[in-house]
Amino acid sequence: MRAFLPLVFLALAGCAAQSSRSPDRLIASVQHSEWAEANRLRLDLETGAYSIAPGRWTSTARRGQRRGHRVTGTLPPETLALLRAAFDANAGASLVDTQCVATPREDRGRIIISNGGEKTLNLQSGGRWQRANGDLECWRKEALALHGALEEAFSFWYKEGPF
Repeated sequence: MRAFLPLVFLALAGCAAQSSRSPDRLIASVQHSEWAEANRLRLDLETGAYSIAPGRWTSTARRGQRRGHRVTGTLPPETLALLRAAFDANAGASLVDTQCVATPREDRGRIIISNGGEKTLNLQSGGRWQRANGDLECWRKEALALHGALEEAFSFWYKEGPF
């Protein structure tokens, strides 16, 4: 009996460790506009559940008002699979080229200017967060591809959504 108890404890500890694993998820800006803040997307890559919180208008006529209302839903399996593949392409690697980030902007040889606001991309996998900074010229191509896939997947809200 004495030898049996440690084995039971180890088995239970292993189950607890597996059940406490953080789900893969992301937070990103989507639907950028020169007239308003970007909307904020939260997506659970395990279930496909998402929420989109609208940004505020920045134009004079509607300054401070929300662009619409919060939208929640679940992605279809095929869309989730495409986004999951783009997410997995970023697993374990930095979202940005660290050498580019360390180089002063004037020495990079290129600069991206956008009047649609700063893009954001934050990924969580296994409890660890990765964040892309605001310098788009330093984002890795896989991070840019994931952000583009998110824009495309949630373009329905942009095209049909409340403005």
